[in-house]
Order: sequence, then C-alpha cells, then structure tokens
Amino acid sequence: MTYNGWSNYETWCCFTWLTNDINTYLYIMEIIKPIPVYEAEEWLRLYIKNNTAVVSGLYGDLLTSAIDNIIFIEVVRGLKGE
Repeated sequence: MTYNGWSNYETWCCFTWLTNDINTYLYIMEIIKPIPVYEAEEWLRLYIKNNTAVVSGLYGDLLTSAIDNIIFIEVVRGLKGE
C-alpha cells in the first residue's frame, strides 16, 4: 500500500520529518550528498537507529517495527532529488 506517493507511511514519515527540521536536513545532506546512494542508505539507516529512543515492551516493539518498515533507499533518493 502506498502513502502520498511513497512506498509506505513509515518511509513518507521519515522523509517528512528529516526535511521539516532545517538543522537535521542540513546535517544529513552534508553527510549524504557526496557519497553514493547505497552508502548513504546504510549511513541513514544507522543514523536513525542510533538516534532512536530506547523503549521496551509493547512500544519498543512497535517502534522497531515501524523503523524496520522504512525503505531507506527511497528516503535517500528523495533527499538527493533522484
């Protein structure tokens, strides 16, 4: 199921949050702009996972599932304008 032109809600949500905060956007673009898409995908995946609050139980499982549903290559291509 698609969402607002993206593969799923989680991917759209990730892209939207990353592009709505100017400081986050500028930081991420500085890192990913000069590197190949697949390296940028792995960097962004680790950035999101390493900056996610540690939550356990039901909420932790739901958060992990949502992050696992993000199609990071799609987010990176959107950020790079590809």
